[in-house]
Amino acid sequence: GNEIPDCKQGDFTCKAVCSCDSQYSGKDCSLTFEELEAKQDMRMSLLSTLNMVTDTENPSTASVKSWGSTLSSLTQNSDELAYNAFDLVVTISTSVMSQFDTFADLTSTDAAGAVGAIDAGLTTEFATVLTPVSGSGGGRRMRRLQAANVSKVDSALDILKRYVGLVSSELVPG
Repeated sequence: GNEIPDCKQGDFTCKAVCSCDSQYSGKDCSLTFEELEAKQDMRMSLLSTLNMVTDTENPSTASVKSWGSTLSSLTQNSDELAYNAFDLVVTISTSVMSQFDTFADLTSTDAAGAVGAIDAGLTTEFATVLTPVSGSGGGRRMRRLQAANVSKVDSALDILKRYVGLVSSELVPG
């Protein structure tokens, strides 16, 4: 977007974003690159563990709710998600959402964690894709969305469609 000096109150098209000094990162520029990388590594480790749990645990209503809640907690700060976390987020969200056909007592509220995680994962994925990189000849260009990324985004859209279907089925007519 365009850089502007200020955002007027009530202008919802304007978004304030910090521009960090070279040695800092994060939404609020409070972390050094080393600190951010350590947080990203920890979240990747925890996501990997959650993925292993969803693969090996016998699902129940309680465990599916727990998976969604844990996934939501692990992804609530998209800054702390590594660029490659989206794969795990989609995989775990798919595991969570696939259980909604099995357990009739799961509701859209129980799915909210998986959907929120997809949002955070997409934020991270597109922040990486849209990062300017130096081009040949000193120019700058944007990274392209690769076929693998498109496939992951398609999977995320499938999860969101499933969520919309779940919410729609819970609507009361009239």
